[in-house]
Amino acid sequence: MISVEPTALDVVPDVLAECTGGVEEAGPRRWNFLLDAAANLEGTAWLTPDWLCLELRLAGLKPRLPVFPLLERHAGLPGNVKFVLVPGERFVRVRAEIPVEGELDITPRIRDACLGFCGAALLLTGRRNAAEFLARHEPTPPAAPAPVGLESLCRDAGFPCTPRSAACVTVEFEAPGQYWQALLESDGHGVRARVELLSGQALSPAYRKALGLFLLTVNGAVRMARAVAARRDGRAGAHLEVCFGAPPTAAEIRHALAAVCAAARLCARESRVLQDQAIAREYLLRREGGLAGRTRGSVQ
Repeated sequence: MISVEPTALDVVPDVLAECTGGVEEAGPRRWNFLLDAAANLEGTAWLTPDWLCLELRLAGLKPRLPVFPLLERHAGLPGNVKFVLVPGERFVRVRAEIPVEGELDITPRIRDACLGFCGAALLLTGRRNAAEFLARHEPTPPAAPAPVGLESLCRDAGFPCTPRSAACVTVEFEAPGQYWQALLESDGHGVRARVELLSGQALSPAYRKALGLFLLTVNGAVRMARAVAARRDGRAGAHLEVCFGAPPTAAEIRHALAAVCAAARLCARESRVLQDQAIAREYLLRREGGLAGRTRGSVQ
């Protein structure tokens, strides 16, 4: 008897049905899902040849937090879920992007994304009881996490690396006039790929808002990569990351490193330029001027 492995086209609706309150086909390789009926949280998932994209619809719900704090809260969201802004729109979207390649098991990634959507909705609206949701939906963790070999993952992904410790390696990227060092870090369960953008920058109100708007827009432009911000003693830091809650495959690491590198090329210099007060104000004027007259949702 021939055994046929399920394809992503088979897996996606089944896993969404398991993790949500209902799934319906919305077109070829596209599904709508109800994350939680009580909170009216609905989303859409769609498959391209290389990616599964999931997006939670929050149109019309005003965020409780301004844009920069949203970036600060990214660090706690599972499933590599991220807040994004699409040019020309006022409302914040919540998105997750999962590579679909070969024999990758996307089931745990979909489950983690659904958990991340719940946490994001809680942060944006305050309408969800996160503890209740997690009790009902959190996937069972593996009995014993397998050790993550970062050097072998990098090697298999096609990236030379330099070990820093058993739990951290560095990967170097170069482009004309630019250089980045990505960190690949393991906590014994999952793995994070990270590129530093800013550290210890003065944080004026205009810079904080401009940087928040800009990085949320970058989140929407580059698949997988998300910007994370931090503040300490009135100064700002920011980095780009891709996080895996469970050990990734070499194919996933290849996508993750490519994503943070592409995002760094897109925004590293611009993130520093926005420290100039005149440039930050001009950026805000142009962004907010382009949104004038639009009423759907809100960014602060």
